[in-house]
Amino acid sequence: MKSQRPTIGVIVNTVGGYSRGVVRGITSYAFARAWTCRVQGVNDADLTAHLDDFNGLIVQAATPQQVAAISRTRAPVVNVSSALTNTGFMSVVSDDRAVGRDGAEYFLRMGFRRFVFYNPDTRAFAKSRHDGFAERLADAAIRCALSTSQQSLIGTLSAVETPIAVMACNDGAAIGVLEVCRARSLKVPDEVAVLGVDNDDLVQSLAYPPLSTINTARQRIGFEAAALLERMMAGEKIEPSSVLIPQ
Repeated sequence: MKSQRPTIGVIVNTVGGYSRGVVRGITSYAFARAWTCRVQGVNDADLTAHLDDFNGLIVQAATPQQVAAISRTRAPVVNVSSALTNTGFMSVVSDDRAVGRDGAEYFLRMGFRRFVFYNPDTRAFAKSRHDGFAERLADAAIRCALSTSQQSLIGTLSAVETPIAVMACNDGAAIGVLEVCRARSLKVPDEVAVLGVDNDDLVQSLAYPPLSTINTARQRIGFEAAALLERMMAGEKIEPSSVLIPQ
């Protein structure tokens, strides 16, 4: 039985830096309202076992299977993942196209004229970041190469004259760029400048040399998702759509 004090299910990728920031934002909103928040891994085997025990759910839905499982609940749901183009849930997510444009702007201000976007990820947010990156460069009449694997990245870096600016779809992919540069004896940042996304402190601790990264508004996403969920739990009818949060 649900208590008068709202109990919120927070279903996220519990090891990700993005997720940790989102949870901080959720809890900052929940604390002032005396909500009980229970964090559960999105890949837990018993994902659907107790969903109807919650008054509301904030979820990081990354696969169609997870969406289908979560859709069975009667509780209102707010999604905080842009891994899929459409979950059918109300979503509060990063403006990933703007993230890509900001990455290109950063490199342009530094004077670079040769660009690569490294995207080994098939999720929707990664494509949006690439699209924004390429769009901003197109505004400056510059094209960028796209590499989707370490092998293609090696070929691109071997074929393009340095210095080269490489934006990766996230910090994990940026670590892969640094590994390729070390293997090819390319100096970072003198020959290859590398930019990640998400400002994940755990991933950055593995980076050598230190990694430049774009900070996404993870805590604000969590806070705004909780605020939206409160309105939905109060009975407000909101058509499924996406609220884009700038970094």
